[in-house]
Amino acid sequence: MNFEKIYDKQVKEKFFSDYEFWRWFKDDQAKLGYDQTKQALEKVFLNQNLIFSNYLEFGPGPGTWTKFFLDKKSGANFTLVDISNEMLSLAKQNLSDSDSLNFVLSDFMSFAPECQFDFFFSSRALEYLPDKNLAVKKIFDLLKFGSLGVIITKNPRYLFYRLKRQKVPQIHQGQILPTKLKTLLVQAGFKVSGPYGVTVTVPLLKNLMLDKLFGKLLVGRKFGLISRFLVESYCFKFTKDDC
Repeated sequence: MNFEKIYDKQVKEKFFSDYEFWRWFKDDQAKLGYDQTKQALEKVFLNQNLIFSNYLEFGPGPGTWTKFFLDKKSGANFTLVDISNEMLSLAKQNLSDSDSLNFVLSDFMSFAPECQFDFFFSSRALEYLPDKNLAVKKIFDLLKFGSLGVIITKNPRYLFYRLKRQKVPQIHQGQILPTKLKTLLVQAGFKVSGPYGVTVTVPLLKNLMLDKLFGKLLVGRKFGLISRFLVESYCFKFTKDDC
């Protein structure tokens, strides 16, 4: 599946070159997803003094979440890797013009930098890589020992497609279960914390009040019994510790 062409086309034709607004701010439901993601990141990093000088982000889109880390570590070097030229163009527009920002147009698996990084972040991009095992190993190789990383990705709640007698859209078929992703991270050599709930939506109902209610219980918290069904996206925090 050619995600480069899909996103380049969507940015121009579906989102009118304002992806950030249409993805996160177009209505109350979208704004709730933004607020929940921000709350989850704040809880995951609560009272943690982030120390990094070389930041790598895979799939920054328009730079929505890059801003979160720029605000916390403005003196670091930031490398943003995206397969979509249109998305990178939006990121350049949305982020402050600085020599510390490096925009790289590349497929993540083909990305070959000359240095390693001490912080990794990715939001809702891992699911589009066909081989999650190789992707996690790639992340491990790109990071220095002592590094910190966070991955946000979609929770495959495919049961609800079956209940609605619908096929899972091809673009969403690469989502990975938290248990499987945790296994891959540990096998690669990372020390892992999580999964934590990020965005919460009650399936089938489309009820904003219920999403807010359950969000207060699940956002930024480790998975429990009901998280598997109500958490739309989740995250892991991981470190590459010295052996």
